[in-house]
Amino acid sequence: MRLVCIIAATLCIATVHAAESPIAGLRWGMSVDAVAAVLGARTQHLDPPIDYGAGQARLFAKGVMLGGTAMTAFYQFDGEGRLRQVLLERRDAGSTPKAFTAIERSLRQALGKPAVTCEKQRGSPRTAERRWSAGATSVHLTFMDFTGAAMTLDPSKDVFNPGVPSTEYETFKRRAFPRRIVLRYFPAAEKDLAGPAPCA
Repeated sequence: MRLVCIIAATLCIATVHAAESPIAGLRWGMSVDAVAAVLGARTQHLDPPIDYGAGQARLFAKGVMLGGTAMTAFYQFDGEGRLRQVLLERRDAGSTPKAFTAIERSLRQALGKPAVTCEKQRGSPRTAERRWSAGATSVHLTFMDFTGAAMTLDPSKDVFNPGVPSTEYETFKRRAFPRRIVLRYFPAAEKDLAGPAPCA
């Protein structure tokens, strides 16, 4: 009886991860109409499409849940109308380190340990990246924080004077600057979609 329960629980977990995947039921190279048919009513057409350089987003879906975080998914196609990349992003106040960690945890449960894990804490944007290779598909998760210490400071103040309280020379709070979580799925064979070295 216990074995049956364990198997049932495993099946339920697998079903949850399959349901969360924004590429469930899709294949690289599918047409716009074929992708729209798989995604159903949750997807909308973009007219005109958004040009990302590597492809045009012709379909999008809001509220795609991953790790308990709602994201917007953009389905990108090449010049011949074939599915080339799926990009999910979160740009608003919900783009937090906590949300990034939750998405990463969900991906780890589905895909295992990432092949690449790195952080870049200097410069702007500060980034954290996780990369997986899932058979014919590469999965890249990136957190970008455009806050730089210099961007928060008032240059007319002496920031090195210990007698000047930080409330006087910090004109902006870090939380006021943009953050972005980006998750990309693309064919592993298409090396040009991999982008620059991680955390470069």
